[in-house]
Parts: sequence; structure tokens; C-alpha cells
Amino acid sequence: MNVSDKRLEEALVYRAETDEKHAELKTKVEFLEWQKKHKKGIFINTKCDEKSSFSIKEQKWYASDEYKDHCEKQLKNMEKFLTMDNKRKHAKDVIEIWRTVQANRRQGNVS
Repeated sequence: MNVSDKRLEEALVYRAETDEKHAELKTKVEFLEWQKKHKKGIFINTKCDEKSSFSIKEQKWYASDEYKDHCEKQLKNMEKFLTMDNKRKHAKDVIEIWRTVQANRRQGNVS
């Protein structure tokens, strides 16, 4: 397989241009996961009857609109992150293929 110079340049530019956005999206995904746990604690401690078992309180949390809304927000951010992450991985694969072909050429294994 040959990787053209143009395709290599596109891959390198894409990875370079998306470094910061990728980091932002990853941070947001991780923060939303932490925030979900935090919101669960607040919900259980403030919106549930103290006499209820933890299991019942937890089920009320999972059935709440607050949990549903948070999961939808998480889903949107995770989708953006994974889309970019996959594109970045593909660009990295293109770069690695190019490096392998170049190394093989230097060793005389590929013409």
C-alpha cells in the first residue's frame, strides 16, 4: 500500500489541528462522568425519603428526569469525542503505514 505525500500531509495536519479540541472533548467526557456521580449523591441525599433503602433511592435516581437529561448530554459529548478520536486514530494509522513503507524502502524491501 502506498500513502501519497498529500494523504500523509492531511493526516499530520489533522492530528496537529485537533490536539486541543480532542483534549477538551476528553476532559468534558470525563467531567460529565464525575458529575453524574456527584448529581446522584445530591439527588439521593436531598430528594429521597430518608427512610427508604439505598436501593430504592438509587432506582429513583435512575428513573429521574435529571438522570435522563444528564445521560443525553453525556451521549452527545461522547459521540463527538469518539468521532474525533476515531478520525485521529485513522490519521495515525496513515502516518504509521507511511513510516513503515519508507523504512522498507530504505532497507531495499520495497521499490
